[in-house]
Amino acid sequence: MKNKPWHKVVFQISRGYLALFGWLVLIVISSLLVNINEQRSLDTKLSNESATMIRLASQRADQHDAHLTSLSAIATADPEIRRDLFLGVAETILRFYPRIIAIDLVRISDQNVVVSTNDQTTSDVAKVMVDAARKSEGSLQLRANPANKKIIF
Repeated sequence: MKNKPWHKVVFQISRGYLALFGWLVLIVISSLLVNINEQRSLDTKLSNESATMIRLASQRADQHDAHLTSLSAIATADPEIRRDLFLGVAETILRFYPRIIAIDLVRISDQNVVVSTNDQTTSDVAKVMVDAARKSEGSLQLRANPANKKIIF
């Protein structure tokens, strides 16, 4: 057996390292391409879901506006309020928005509850509502219900 010259041995070792280095570069490039593809896929999915959520929120806001407009129209259309119409719209709202526990129509001039979906609405609650309405300048007014400390707005 003859010993190989040192430069041939170094070249063989270098070729092995070169192949290993090439393999590592190929793995890194493949990983980057997979990562970029996955990120694009997730970005597209997020954009689609965002558009859907915006559309649903817009529909809910439109429904909310329509319900409030209906209640307002019924309340202001006739001095003799049609309780059945008002309560019908109010019940629809309560079904659409389960967090709402009551809808009350309170006359500001004498603080009387005209129509309510809640039998437990008292004159104390009506006074809190009238006070909030008088202090409102178009912004949301939050008050505590004197009976059960739930929020009134």
